[in-house]
Amino acid sequence: MNSRIKLRDWSARVVEQRLAKLERELARLEKTPDADAIHDTRVASRRLRSALRHLEDEFREGEADRLREEVSRVASMLGEIRDLDILMLSLAPEARRPRSPFPALLQSLDRRRARVLLNVAPAALVLGKRLAWWQGRWAVAEETSERSPTVAAHFEKIYPKIVRRYFNKGAKLARRQAGPDELHRFRIRSKRLRYVAELYAGLAPALRPALRELRSIQEVLGSMQDQSMIVEYFERRLMDVRTPQRQTEYMRVLHRARMKQAFFRQQFFRRWERLEQSGGEKRWLAAAAAPAPKKVQKRKAP
Repeated sequence: MNSRIKLRDWSARVVEQRLAKLERELARLEKTPDADAIHDTRVASRRLRSALRHLEDEFREGEADRLREEVSRVASMLGEIRDLDILMLSLAPEARRPRSPFPALLQSLDRRRARVLLNVAPAALVLGKRLAWWQGRWAVAEETSERSPTVAAHFEKIYPKIVRRYFNKGAKLARRQAGPDELHRFRIRSKRLRYVAELYAGLAPALRPALRELRSIQEVLGSMQDQSMIVEYFERRLMDVRTPQRQTEYMRVLHRARMKQAFFRQQFFRRWERLEQSGGEKRWLAAAAAPAPKKVQKRKAP
C-alpha cells in the first residue's frame, strides 16, 4: 500500500475492490448455492459493509448507507440459512436416538431452509446487477477533496483510539464476568475491529499477529453465540411442548446447549486474561507504529 495516497482516493479504490469481490461471490452463489458459496458470500458482504461503515465520511452523503442496506438484504437471508444449519447439526445426533421426536423437527427445519434457499439465487442475481451499477459510480465528497489526509495519517489517528476503546470494553466485560448478550455485542465489535485492521494491513504488516489474536477471540465468541441461538430457539419451543417425553428430550438438548454456551464463555475469559497478561494492548499499538519492511530490489545480472 502506498502510504502517501490520499484517503479519499484509497477509500474509493477499497470499496471498488470489495464490490468486485462480492459481485464474483454472488455470481457463484447464484449458480451453486452450497455451504461454501454461502459462507464466502457472507464474508465478502461483511467486509464490504465494514469498509462502507468505516469510510462513509469520504463519500457523498447517504451513498454508503444505501449500498450497505442493499447488501444487508441478501446477507440476512444467508444468515438465516446458517442459523438453520447450526440447529440441524445440533439435532442430528439426538434424532438418531430411539423414539426421538426430532426427526420430524429436522424435516421441518430442512423444508424451511429450502424455502429460504429458493429466494437466494434470485436475490443474488438482483444484487449482482445492482453492484454492477454501483461499480465506477463512487465519488468522494467534494468538500474533502482539498483537505483529505493521507492513508498513513488517517491510520495513525484512528487506530490507537479504536484499540484502546476495544481493550477498555473487553477489560470491563471480563471483570464483571459479562453474560452472553453483552459478549455477543463484543463479538460484533471484535469483528468490526478486525475488518478495519485488515484494511490497513498493507500499511502495517506487523499487525498480522494482532489479527490472529483478534480472530481467536472472535471465533470463541462466535461458538458461544451459536449455542446462545440454540438455547433461545429451544426455550421458545419448550413453551409449546405438551407431552412429558417430548419435554424431556427438549430439556436434554437445551441443557447441552447451555453447558456448551457456558464453556465457550469461560474460554473467552481465559483468552482475554492471557491477552492482557501478555501486554496485548501495547503490542497491538506498537505493531501499528512498526515500519513496513523495505522491498529489496534485485540487481540485474550483468
